[in-house]
Amino acid sequence: MVTLHTILVDLLYAGVSAAIAYLAPKAKAFIMTHTTAAERQTLDSLASAAVPFVERAFSALDGAGKMKEAIAFVDKELTALHIPLSATDIEAAIEKAYADAKAKGILAVYTPAKTAKKAAPTEPAPAPAPAAK
Repeated sequence: MVTLHTILVDLLYAGVSAAIAYLAPKAKAFIMTHTTAAERQTLDSLASAAVPFVERAFSALDGAGKMKEAIAFVDKELTALHIPLSATDIEAAIEKAYADAKAKGILAVYTPAKTAKKAAPTEPAPAPAPAAK
């Protein structure tokens, strides 16, 4: 039996997927018109590193929280490299990196899997006997 919750989750998932598919090309076009080639390469590399990092390190956050953390991560690194880019440029790069990672299946690696209960710890192995002289 399909519940209202299941239907809403499916609709939300479809909406997010459609939004990503729609926004990824626009994000790429925006980045291309507002940065130099070297800045784009650096920004793309940092955004590509930020997406799996944030997915793993901040898995308890929702999408907006993860985006905020990813922007902060990339902005900190760009500031250290003295590359001034706006939050809009950074967000566009992260959206593109997210879409790329999702298309490549990279994000599936970081999805928490349901695991069975851990087995009780076993007794430690006995210490080896001292060598004879």
